[in-house]
Amino acid sequence: MFLLILKEWKSHVVPLGFILLALGMFILTPFWAWEWYHAPFAGFLIEPNNVLSQISGEAWQGKVNGLQWSDRLLSLNGQPVADATQMYTFLRENGWRDFDATFYRRSDSSTFTVSLTPLRAQISDLLSLFIIPYLVGFTSLAVGFWAYRLRPNFRPTRAFVIFVSSVALLTATFLDMNTTHRVVLLWALSLPAGGAALGYLALMFPQELPIIRRWPFLRLIPFVVGLVLSVFIVRDILFPSNPYAYIDSWRWGYVFIALGILFFLATLTRRVLGDSSPIVRQQSRVIIFGAALAFLPILVLYLLPIGFLDSVPEFRPELLFPPLILLPLSVTYAILRYRLLDVDRWLSRALTYVLTTSAALLLFFLLLNAASFIFQQTVQTDDPFVIAAYLLLLVIGFSPLRNLIQHGINRTFYRSQADYRRILTNLSQSLVVTPDVDRTVNLLQTELDRALTPEKFVVFLFEDDRQLYVPFSTQFASDQVFEPGDPLP
Repeated sequence: MFLLILKEWKSHVVPLGFILLALGMFILTPFWAWEWYHAPFAGFLIEPNNVLSQISGEAWQGKVNGLQWSDRLLSLNGQPVADATQMYTFLRENGWRDFDATFYRRSDSSTFTVSLTPLRAQISDLLSLFIIPYLVGFTSLAVGFWAYRLRPNFRPTRAFVIFVSSVALLTATFLDMNTTHRVVLLWALSLPAGGAALGYLALMFPQELPIIRRWPFLRLIPFVVGLVLSVFIVRDILFPSNPYAYIDSWRWGYVFIALGILFFLATLTRRVLGDSSPIVRQQSRVIIFGAALAFLPILVLYLLPIGFLDSVPEFRPELLFPPLILLPLSVTYAILRYRLLDVDRWLSRALTYVLTTSAALLLFFLLLNAASFIFQQTVQTDDPFVIAAYLLLLVIGFSPLRNLIQHGINRTFYRSQADYRRILTNLSQSLVVTPDVDRTVNLLQTELDRALTPEKFVVFLFEDDRQLYVPFSTQFASDQVFEPGDPLP
């Protein structure tokens, strides 16, 4: 790995930098979390410029006293509070005594004061805000680094490790972003970095799009957009025009990631339904399945509402972060191209049962609504007649519905499997006509590209004069030679 990196060290500066940043945060953030957990807890979390976070526990003092997202902390016991550092300094000095907190409410431009009693943060709060996100980020980074270690000079692998490092930074520093703000700028910049890496992967993996082959510079567009967004994020955090300016730049970061997710899924679907090779289709199916399960909760429950609706839903890290592990696992499998498992059959059956179960749940709610409409009264979910009718429909229709969905999935996603016997037959038939060396090697390269789409390969032929295996390839140069007794590399 290290020799490969040294040969092209310039292209590894950015991915290695992201990895080191993420590792640094994994070392530091546990100490910060431990310090926060043992300090007096005011009952609310704050974002930059003392704006209250939308994260709030049911029993927290802030929620009990009617505090809302976008309320802004102005003072504590009459002392102005400029930032999170001053707030936590006050809490440490005040100890466990009651205190008055004055806030500005953005919705009606009013100020109000509430009396709060410091409490200890619960272990459930630490688990939700730090431990679960930390473990998700660490697992994602470990999986991404594994892929990077095995294929460091594969461009999509470098983009992938930037993406998983961004996810690791977002999750590892999530508690700090809502509390002490030591590295809040780093957290915010991880938004466009992750979106840019995801956009690059959409263009380049598992096989670059035709438009990229024609105009290679277009693959850099996601990083250009991410860089522009980063400029606005830095401006709104370090030099804000108003205390709420960062919200808009962060929202654009969320939109960028949401669009990156949708674009990634769209390009993968195109590769499955298009004229890509069977191996590329298989890789795309694996990633689609993993990406859909990973992104669907956070996309539907948070990113799309905050990006396109005029509302900010409560973020539940313990629910939205864990599924993200599935994407690095699926992409790593596709990058490393292991074929030891019958993944297609497993994915097909899993997707069939997921869709069939969803259809069964939809049928139950449709039956409830239909019964309520017919009888002109609300029918409860535990109504015995509704349950009996539902079970009857389920017994009659479950198997036909499952078979119909399975047939549709097979026709849509599994139309063209890799037929290696047919490929070998085509190769042997083509070699019947004038089997000269150049034509034979070209045919072999063509069939290998069609069957496996390898990143690169070199054909070695035996040279009688020197008694060596020497490279013979029209696509990739190599100066390596082998003696007959040498082991395979």
